[in-house]
Amino acid sequence: NIEYLIYLVKNSGKDKINNFPQIVEEVVKQAHQELSPKK
Repeated sequence: NIEYLIYLVKNSGKDKINNFPQIVEEVVKQAHQELSPKK
């Protein structure tokens, strides 16, 4: 869920900063999945 992804971002460390756009993209995808109506 979103809280877990935020937790991962906060605890990912400096080495993950280069991957930040990818992390954000993943968070956005998760958010869309959670916000979209369940089929």
